[in-house]
Amino acid sequence: MHEHLHKMAPKWEFISFTECENIASIGLLEKLGYKNLGYVPSIDSQAFGKWTTSVTEKKFAR
Repeated sequence: MHEHLHKMAPKWEFISFTECENIASIGLLEKLGYKNLGYVPSIDSQAFGKWTTSVTEKKFAR
């Protein structure tokens, strides 16, 4: 599904957030090829991205 969406909208960036304690979701996102972008304290969540630009990645704290 993600691959199809990326082909349909190649400029889109996919960002997902999950609670830091949610090991199952973190594992799934990593299995799907999402990159750990770091912890986002303002929402107390871990951010993951796929097909992200370096500009977007710099916005997230590590």
